[in-house]
Amino acid sequence: MKWKKKFITHNMKNTKQYTGEYISLFDHLGRAAGGELGTKVAYAAAKAGVKHGIRQLEESYYTGEVYTYPSDFLTDYFDAEAVMNVTLN
Repeated sequence: MKWKKKFITHNMKNTKQYTGEYISLFDHLGRAAGGELGTKVAYAAAKAGVKHGIRQLEESYYTGEVYTYPSDFLTDYFDAEAVMNVTLN
């Protein structure tokens, strides 16, 4: 069990701390993200230990809750996704 404890502690020390303003995917992308992309971002945030916020929207086109994330996390996420798309294509 000692090795497992050291491994977990080591990984926690290397976790990036995101401090940007909390924004929605719509704010970041300038368009609706959709459920599939929203789920992928939520999973990546949880995996990275990034806490999300929740914003209540009441607009003509959408009423409900949207998740928000630190702007610097979203920038990192979409930059990494762009690199993966270029590498795979």
